[in-house]
Amino acid sequence: MDFARKTRYLTLDVISDIGFRQAFRDLVNDADIDSYIGSIDKVMASLTFLCASGLLHFFQWPPLA
Repeated sequence: MDFARKTRYLTLDVISDIGFRQAFRDLVNDADIDSYIGSIDKVMASLTFLCASGLLHFFQWPPLA
């Protein structure tokens, strides 16, 4: 059992229950039904690359932001 994965499912279910009054039920199904967690992983990988490579300040330039 992967506790980290279960914790992510629980967190997403709690946030969706508070925000939408209906949980996504990822914890019950033990799966990322709508691929929200997968999307977050992809964005975080890109953001980590931008921060580590020093390119983040280019994207904070006022004409781009």
